[in-house]
Amino acid sequence: VRACVMALAFWSAGLVSRKPDAPTALAVSAVLILAYDPLQLASMGFILSFSVVTGILLLFPILYQPRIEVLAADPYLPPVQSHVREYARAALRWIWALAAVSLACWLVSFPLTARFFNVFSPVALVGNLFVVPLTFVVVVTGFLSMVTGLLSGWVSEVFNHANVVFVEILLRIVGVMADVRGGHLFVRSPPWIWIICYYALVVGFTVLRDRRRLLVAMLALALLAGWLGLGAMGDVEGVGVLNRNGALSVELSRGRGMPLLFDPGSRKRSHNLLSALREQGVNRIGVIALSKVTFSRAGIVPELLDRCRVDEIMFARLDGHAELLEEILTTAEINRVKVSQLLRGAGAQVTSTARWEVLSPGVEDDVGDVPCV
Repeated sequence: VRACVMALAFWSAGLVSRKPDAPTALAVSAVLILAYDPLQLASMGFILSFSVVTGILLLFPILYQPRIEVLAADPYLPPVQSHVREYARAALRWIWALAAVSLACWLVSFPLTARFFNVFSPVALVGNLFVVPLTFVVVVTGFLSMVTGLLSGWVSEVFNHANVVFVEILLRIVGVMADVRGGHLFVRSPPWIWIICYYALVVGFTVLRDRRRLLVAMLALALLAGWLGLGAMGDVEGVGVLNRNGALSVELSRGRGMPLLFDPGSRKRSHNLLSALREQGVNRIGVIALSKVTFSRAGIVPELLDRCRVDEIMFARLDGHAELLEEILTTAEINRVKVSQLLRGAGAQVTSTARWEVLSPGVEDDVGDVPCV
């Protein structure tokens, strides 16, 4: 709906004898949408939509400008050239434009996606080169299916099948991009003051020229590096998750090291646990320790093994629900997760002054269901 309102505001300029103007259309569409629903101002979708479009309007001309020198025809060659060369130059211009749009969108949107969704995704720069044109094709084939359906059901069905193929390709590409190691990271939400400073540098980059623009770009990179290195990741050391009175609680300690999950809980609490981990910028779990294989204590483990990078899973005992145990072991094998037994004396250093260690039971002990840690 937001995109439709923006497009109508832009293309209806001729009705009032005006030239289409993108910044004006953007402002008009924002006023119309907020006049209809002022609460949209607090909507993440509204903020992201208008921020990204504004970023394209500001940054795309700057990022696309160098193609004039690189892809321009050689003035010393005859004007009549091979059609192949012209087609190749046109294809390069299209790819350059697509890359410029992708970069502009990413530069403007990543602080907000990190703030709202705790995700930093550099792989989107490459993924957008495939996703954007494929999304366009999906929309076009869907539209053609609806239009031709008024005339011929057979033709409409052809477009429907084509649409299915394009959607499947699109989802496969997104899946491949999501599996790229380091392609996306879960990060802590950056503070608003950091976001404001970053956007101030973006505006400065569009306003200034020459060396000052280069200086602003370097400051923005330094700001990004500082946030990623100091504030976004790397200082969650221990994560203890227990079921207390049927409610999920997450305990965190900070430092340097791999998080530990102890009896992470049931599958129905997966959203709470994963959200808590993502908000803390956890991208890797050192150990999942299980006192007993039950759905209330370990039901979430298969999903954790699929959605997080886990180094090791440790069992205090291998009894419990056989189906769940088999699912955990199979998932661990697929994801190449080390499996070991949680025995007395096992443990690891948490901070310079604290460590966790199993006190009981040992192999010869049988003192209840839950080991003492």
